[in-house]
Parts: sequence; C-alpha cells; structure tokens
Amino acid sequence: APGRVEEAVRAGGGDPADVGIVPVSASPVRYGGPCWVAERVSPSDLTGISIQFSRGERYLREGAGWVVVDGLGTLLMYNEEGKLYRLFSHLVGRARERQFRHVTGVDPGVLTSETLARFQGLHDRSIELD
Repeated sequence: APGRVEEAVRAGGGDPADVGIVPVSASPVRYGGPCWVAERVSPSDLTGISIQFSRGERYLREGAGWVVVDGLGTLLMYNEEGKLYRLFSHLVGRARERQFRHVTGVDPGVLTSETLARFQGLHDRSIELD
C-alpha cells in the first residue's frame, strides 16, 4: 500500500515526494500523500506496467527518485516467470541508468525460494518490512 511505502521511505531518511508507485492490483488504490502513484495496473498487463513506469519516471529527479513496484507474487500468478523477469530486468536497469532507487514489493511466503532468489538477484539488497 502506498501509505506503507511512504512510512518506509521516511523511516529510511528519504523524501516521499521523490517516490513513484505503480500499484499492481485488482482493487482500486486510494492514497492522498506525497508519493506519486500511477493508475492501478491489472496484474496481467505487463505492457501497462511498463507504460506506467515510463510515465512515472518523468516526474522523478535523476539521482534522487524512487520507483516502487508492488505485488511480485500477484504478478507471478498472472504471468509467465520468464516474461516477468525480463520486464523487471528492464525496469531495474532503467532505474539504474537514471540513478533511481527501484523497490519491488514481495511477500516472500508466496514464492518458491528459487524464484525469490532469482528476482532478488536483480536488486542490490533485500530488506524486510513488518
């Protein structure tokens, strides 16, 4: 949820105004805080996720922005792992090019250890949120 992301960013010393969130959900997302939140994207719409990512990165300052994609487990229920991995590889690579922080939200309890390790390998570090 965007509110939880905002709290985590503040706890880490970041500015939520530099955060872009692409919610992947079947339900509407309501949020009135400082983070930029894309339109909700259906979990089966990998093209829509890519479009919202591109749209959102225009609003972020290079070297200071955050891009958060939530719902990896949900995405894996609707998409082939290989296709999703290629999308995430592209998104993470693009974030690195612009010196953004890219955050992927995942519930590790819904993934196999191999899948979790594969996607964690795209990222520089992994942290747990309560």
